[in-house]
Amino acid sequence: MNTLSLSKDEAIRRISQLDGTYDPDSSLSIWDQLSACESLHESTPIKEHTTLEEKKTDEDGNGMRCNGSYKRSANTLLSQTKHDAIAQLKLCNYRTNPAKTSALLEDIFSDYRSDEGYWFSVAQRWPPRRINQVMNYLIKLESPDHVTVRNPAAYFTFLIRRRVERKSNKY
Repeated sequence: MNTLSLSKDEAIRRISQLDGTYDPDSSLSIWDQLSACESLHESTPIKEHTTLEEKKTDEDGNGMRCNGSYKRSANTLLSQTKHDAIAQLKLCNYRTNPAKTSALLEDIFSDYRSDEGYWFSVAQRWPPRRINQVMNYLIKLESPDHVTVRNPAAYFTFLIRRRVERKSNKY
């Protein structure tokens, strides 16, 4: 839209629509101020997701209206060692020693009780690609938009059993 074809009243209205303020005492003309507001509006990134704090307050600054029930948000923050273990697990391939893969799985699921040698048997039966697919699905489930898994280790076991096992080395 050509800003010079607008009347002064339309330009002032457009500036206010773009969350700007018209300054009649400015050294810039009204059309220069409109151009500046439009360029600022176009270069400002659009906020796609609101944070939890923004959802808790309404326009008046009061707490969010609630009918008495709420969904507890899970603490999905992983420790740095678990992030590192997941990153190292993503680097594993079919040639990776199952002992290394099992050690990474033990680090990831250290908060949950498991039998001795269980993660080693998982690493022997399924290749790291299948393990990573299930791990990525678990991480996706832990996002704020999805459900919270109470015992990720048990759910990991449930999901991995549905995957194709490692091919045996029969000659």
